[in-house]
Amino acid sequence: MSNRRFINPPDAGPTHGRYSKAVVSGNRVFMAGQVPVDMGGHVSGAGDIEIQTSQTLRNVGRVLEESGASFGDMTMTRVYPASVAWRNQIGDARRAAGLASATSTLAVIESLANPSLLLEISGIAHIGGERSTFSPDTVHETPGTYTHGVQVDDTLYIAGQIALDPDGNVVGKGDAEAQADQAVLNLLRVLEAAGGSPDDIVYTCLYITHPSYVDAIRTARRKYGLTGCPNTLIVVPSLATADFLVEIEAIVVLGTEKTVIKPPDVHSVSGRYEHAVVAGDTVYMAGQIALDPDGNLVGLGDSEAQARQLYHNMERVLAAAGGTLDDIVSATVYMTNLQHREGHNKVRGEIGLTTPANTSVVISALAQPEFLLEVEAIAVLGDR
Repeated sequence: MSNRRFINPPDAGPTHGRYSKAVVSGNRVFMAGQVPVDMGGHVSGAGDIEIQTSQTLRNVGRVLEESGASFGDMTMTRVYPASVAWRNQIGDARRAAGLASATSTLAVIESLANPSLLLEISGIAHIGGERSTFSPDTVHETPGTYTHGVQVDDTLYIAGQIALDPDGNVVGKGDAEAQADQAVLNLLRVLEAAGGSPDDIVYTCLYITHPSYVDAIRTARRKYGLTGCPNTLIVVPSLATADFLVEIEAIVVLGTEKTVIKPPDVHSVSGRYEHAVVAGDTVYMAGQIALDPDGNLVGLGDSEAQARQLYHNMERVLAAAGGTLDDIVSATVYMTNLQHREGHNKVRGEIGLTTPANTSVVISALAQPEFLLEVEAIAVLGDR
């Protein structure tokens, strides 16, 4: 019997059959990016961030309710606004909705699927389970709108960590290397408070505000032993304030045997990260890009060709883990231009990837300027 449910409440906006609003697997709810549209698909509050935030959170609430969860069950959230100027309004609305007990990463994006949309919120919730939160004294206080770490059973979610010292002062203004070092140290302090180590990390996502910071964040990951897990790296216009140059979030699985996936028919990652890690029944995958097995780019300037190659790579990674594309429960699509959406969606439809929870955002750049698309995913084996 299937242990997976697809959640699509009609009053939380249409999906047009391209994805699910959420996928419930066991006690976890993988929620797609929710946007401020009504049940007819019309954007609420054009140009008004307060109305759009309210509608977005209303949709989040409906998806959670249909899943058998509530705001208090959220463990991890990602907030993608189209302007950093709206950070406080969004934070206040999150607090009022009861999302302050979840982790959060806020990354400003270039645009969403519709230029009229001002924000998108995605996340993961756990229904039931033993829950603990972590905000160690060795890490700065949060503004009361999120929590540094949330653990349910064996899974720990660590909020996006930034370059603040324990007193809340920015470390290394204008210095990406110093900021990367501090952000990773903060992440490790949250991890230590939960009784974990770098070997327990199954996924990281790196956010930087300029392509020239790639080496700095990679150096910090290598310095502190964070190269043994899947990773996604994206360039965004801004983080929570202009002072922050880098941010790093993580998912950790404690006390569970893990298997690192090194598919022979997918390009080498040169020891910088791993393509996937299997922990229990879950496959955590790095962002996949359009490289062939020899590391050559496929589809220069062609989003459809790049989408085809990256999903081919994803299929091979999953096969090496004992799964298929049908096992994917959640995916995030990063595009460097909204024009790439058509080519990506065409390929996604052709391969039948229409049931996972999906989030799509337009960012500034990826690790190399030739990359037009990157897709990260989580899959659950044996629940269909």
